[in-house]
Amino acid sequence: RCWIGQNGLHCFGRWRRGAEGADPGKAFKIVEAHTERLAAAHAEAGKANIEKALAKLVDREKIGADIAATTLSRIEAVANYAPMADADLIIEAATEREDIKRKIFENVGKILGAKAVLASNTSSIPITRMAQSSPDPQRFIGIHFFNPVPVMGLIEVITGLATSDETVAIVRRYCEALGKEVVFAEDEPGF
Repeated sequence: RCWIGQNGLHCFGRWRRGAEGADPGKAFKIVEAHTERLAAAHAEAGKANIEKALAKLVDREKIGADIAATTLSRIEAVANYAPMADADLIIEAATEREDIKRKIFENVGKILGAKAVLASNTSSIPITRMAQSSPDPQRFIGIHFFNPVPVMGLIEVITGLATSDETVAIVRRYCEALGKEVVFAEDEPGF
């Protein structure tokens, strides 16, 4: 789960290993989100998993050791959603369980800025349906990173029925800034 703010790229929850390499030049914050609690210990465990994933990418010569070290140095484990308040873009990447994702959207919605975009990294749940749990369906969109993120050149963008053109433009610029090719998918189960 990830967001972009003035302080860079931030992730929370069980960020899929590899996605941390999507923007190695930005700062990360990891918040481990359970349906009823946020826990710093789990966020630290997530950071440790990212460190292992980065080490594997270095071993396979997919990224340089300097990029791995820089990326890891920018990761901070935090215990609540408050650090996301200044975010321009928040990307959720929870397990593919709609109830968990909806709970995250409701909680993030409490701190989401008036112009911030909320996105899901889902690979199968309809965006229009999930947007119902967001504070503003016009600012809700799907951004699906293909794994392994540092290696794959595509990002799938999925618009919901209410997604605004402005939201699409913001997300397109973000994806292109990552050096990824944007492909659009229809909003249907399994895309």
